[in-house]
Amino acid sequence: MEFSEFTEIVGQWSAQRPAMPLDCWIDDANARLAVVGDGVRCSIELLDPYDAGDPQR
Repeated sequence: MEFSEFTEIVGQWSAQRPAMPLDCWIDDANARLAVVGDGVRCSIELLDPYDAGDPQR
């Protein structure tokens, strides 16, 4: 998804003042946007490209 498409989707989502959060995938991270009061909470989960259980790590 192009950045301009992403910003358009976020703009439409925020204009609706939705009750449901917006989940997105951005490069190596999962992001969740949620309306909280008069603002937006952004939760970001960074994805580890390596296996944490690998003994060579």
